[in-house]
Amino acid sequence: MNILKRVYYFFVFALFFLGTFIKANLTMAWAVLCQPLSTLKPGFITLDIKKLTIFEALILAHCITLTPGTTSIDMSEDCNDLTIHAFDARNPGALKKEIRTGIQASILRVTR
Repeated sequence: MNILKRVYYFFVFALFFLGTFIKANLTMAWAVLCQPLSTLKPGFITLDIKKLTIFEALILAHCITLTPGTTSIDMSEDCNDLTIHAFDARNPGALKKEIRTGIQASILRVTR
């Protein structure tokens, strides 16, 4: 891939992650200040990361941890699964899809 394209996609990723970070902060503030605790369902979710390189998986894990409301907990020894904790895991399928089509897709545009 052309170096200029990589630099461009890196800046696109940085802006996308900044937007995701701000949105997650607002969501967390809203949940803490306005939602009853009984409506939240924290939980663990396992993401399939078989198709990622170790470097890509590491970047993804760090981005998930930096985003308020989610934390990377464990990566399997074979690097096929990443376990995360979400403060609101009522819909794990939607959360997985959001990570896959958002942060993961942006990372892949930079690295591949």
